Amino acid sequence: MELAQKAFKATVEIDDHVDEVTIYAVSIDAAWESAETRFTKGARVTRIRPVVAPNVDRFGVTL
Repeated sequence: MELAQKAFKATVEIDDHVDEVTIYAVSIDAAWESAETRFTKGARVTRIRPVVAPNVDRFGVTL
């Protein structure tokens, strides 16, 4: 059985620039490892957080 990929946001510092990129992985640990592997040269991963979908029912939005 294959595990589901989830979306995570990685905060990456490159020199004096900070950016957030989306990483897809099965866990937060796997997302951290993937981000560090992808951004190795001159970049530093400072944070990983799960992407949370907004509760659209709260705003009365119809889809």
